[in-house]
Amino acid sequence: MTRHFHNDWVSYHFMLPFGGGALPDPAKYYLCLADTTLLTRASSRADFINAELLQQNGYERSQILFSNPGSFSNSNKRYDAPLVTGDFLAAGGALQFQTVFLIANGHATANKTLTDANVNATTNVITATAHGLATGNEVLFSVQGGSTLPDGVSSNAIYKVMSAATDSFQISSDGITPIDITSTGSGTFYLRYVPAHIVLLDILADPRLLQDSKPYSYDLYLAGMNANYGTGV
Repeated sequence: MTRHFHNDWVSYHFMLPFGGGALPDPAKYYLCLADTTLLTRASSRADFINAELLQQNGYERSQILFSNPGSFSNSNKRYDAPLVTGDFLAAGGALQFQTVFLIANGHATANKTLTDANVNATTNVITATAHGLATGNEVLFSVQGGSTLPDGVSSNAIYKVMSAATDSFQISSDGITPIDITSTGSGTFYLRYVPAHIVLLDILADPRLLQDSKPYSYDLYLAGMNANYGTGV
């Protein structure tokens, strides 16, 4: 297993004391599972979210609450980072993944499934029942198989949510002007919820399969493996 902090998170964390800015919401950290796509600490947020498992066969993001701050170990002469656990459960089919990653200022929802019926090419409005998005949140869209995205919407592009209502919203590249959607697309496509930050990633040596109805827990140290972290101080 290889563990890395994401480059953007390192930069963000370093700049906070100097440039100011709000700390991430402690209630919006989630542990996520990604497929066998090769991800690195330099991969973009879009790369991570496109590789994240779809919200099917029981997959859901696992909320992480850092209630334990860790402590200094006199015997090891180091600060032992807190251990947190993400819980997952496959249901209705198996789940395969190879990368586990932590997000900050994210949403509990991984994705919603949409069709052309959810898109109004006249008003540029997208409907999704109880989507939970707020104006300013970020999303991207992806397709599988022979489906096509609505004209005006690009895959792998991150959009800002505008005019968010309970069951509808618009999207924008700049947060000011709505994207002009000129067709509804075809087939099934996915509305994916993009977090503000990718914090860290654990890359497993081989893909791991979660069998149907088998619970799975993943232990994570925020500051890396304690066995090799800060020894000999």
